[in-house]
Amino acid sequence: MGNPHLPASTKRSIDSVAEIEKEFRAQRSIVDRISDRITAFIGSITFVILHLLWFVVWVALNYAMAAAGFTGFDPYPFIFLNLALSMEAVLLSTFVLITQNRQSRQAEQWAHLDLQINLLAERESTRVLRLLAAICNHLGVDAAKTDRELQDLTKPTQVKPLVEQLEKTLASTEVRPTPQTHHK
Repeated sequence: MGNPHLPASTKRSIDSVAEIEKEFRAQRSIVDRISDRITAFIGSITFVILHLLWFVVWVALNYAMAAAGFTGFDPYPFIFLNLALSMEAVLLSTFVLITQNRQSRQAEQWAHLDLQINLLAERESTRVLRLLAAICNHLGVDAAKTDRELQDLTKPTQVKPLVEQLEKTLASTEVRPTPQTHHK
C-alpha cells in the first residue's frame, strides 16, 4: 500500500495527517457535504459541457419553433433563460461560499496545529542546544561560552515579542500608494 522506500517515521507522520484529515471530513455537516459535492461538480468540465449543451438546445429549439411559425417558449432575447441563469448563479455562488468558509475554518485549524507543532519543536531544539552547551562546558570546550548566537538560541523564544516585531516590520514595508499627480 505505502511506499517501501519511506522511513517508518515518515509513514507514521503521513498516517497522522491522513487521520486528522479524515476526522475533519467526518465532522462536516450535511450542508457542508452537499455543498462540497455541488461545488466539486460545478467546478468540473462535465458541468461546462452540460451547460453548453443546454444553451445550444435552448436556443436551437426556440429558433426552430420560430422558423416553423410558432412562438418559442422563450423567444429572443431569451428572458426566461436569463432569469434561470441568474437564479442559478445566486445559488451556485452561495454553495461556493459555503465550501470556501468551511475550507477556511479547516485551514485555520491546520494553521493552529502547525503553530503548536512548531512551538513544540522550538522548545525541543532549545533544550537540545542547552544539553549540547552543557556537554561542551563539561568537556572544557569554550565555544558554548563565547558564541553569542548560541547563547541567544538557548534562551526560550518569546512568541509575543516576535509577533509584535513581525507586525511592525511588515507595516513599515507595506507598499503605500503614491499621490497621483494630475497633468494638464
